[in-house]
Amino acid sequence: MLSQRWRASVPVVAAVAVVAALSLLTVTVMSNIGGDDERSFVDVDGSTSTTEATRRVPPRPTTTTTSEAPEVLGETTERDPDVDADADADPDADTPVTTAAPAPAAPAPATPTPTPAPTAPPTTSAPAPTAPPTTVCRNSTDPSCGDFSWDPQPGDYDVEVYAVSTPVTATAGEPVTFAVDYIDPAGPDAEGACLNWFVTDPAVVNTSSCEVLATACDRTGPHDPPAPSRERISLQRTIVFETPGEHEVTIGGNIATHLADGCESPYTNSFSRTFIIVVS
Repeated sequence: MLSQRWRASVPVVAAVAVVAALSLLTVTVMSNIGGDDERSFVDVDGSTSTTEATRRVPPRPTTTTTSEAPEVLGETTERDPDVDADADADPDADTPVTTAAPAPAAPAPATPTPTPAPTAPPTTSAPAPTAPPTTVCRNSTDPSCGDFSWDPQPGDYDVEVYAVSTPVTATAGEPVTFAVDYIDPAGPDAEGACLNWFVTDPAVVNTSSCEVLATACDRTGPHDPPAPSRERISLQRTIVFETPGEHEVTIGGNIATHLADGCESPYTNSFSRTFIIVVS
């Protein structure tokens, strides 16, 4: 059946080709009148020739006439639907392109404004009560510190006595000298020492002497005792025995009772030493 359709369409196609050729020839001749471009011509027999224009004429509007092939009586033309669909489709037709507009950007979230923390009102504290000045009564002379005392009080001790000169024999009527050293921890400047000499010979006068005291003392309250002294204090006495025989010589008494400033010594003490002498 396809062969029959093709044979029936041949006269129609030939007629269409002739009409198209004549139309194209007419258009080409008219277009070639005013131009210098290279043009193509189609002859009646279907051959194509190329010629070059020699004149320059301003181009004229080109009119293209399209004629449809006339139907031939007695001929029936059947079209292949596949061919018609391909012929109707225009590959060069512009296809509209739709571009979607970009979506608007979402607004940025608002930054919350920080709320300042409440400020506490300044606290005004009352000034601390000022304590009354404290009186330092250690080693003081302030009368408010009370009675004077040594703190700490030195303990008991024995007075150191050194025999310097203690003759063991003597001649009646001739003088002999006794001498001793002792150590007073209060120092050589201490005052108030009371010394006694006692001799068993009835012809010898016993003596006793005490140093003069300056009793005015300005110290009040507790005081630190002075460091004990190691300096020696010397005592001596010259005696003339009148009675032959054995006699005792005793020396003793109280060491200084007061310091040089008139205050009582922390080292007050007493001592006594006895020596034997034979008088001839």
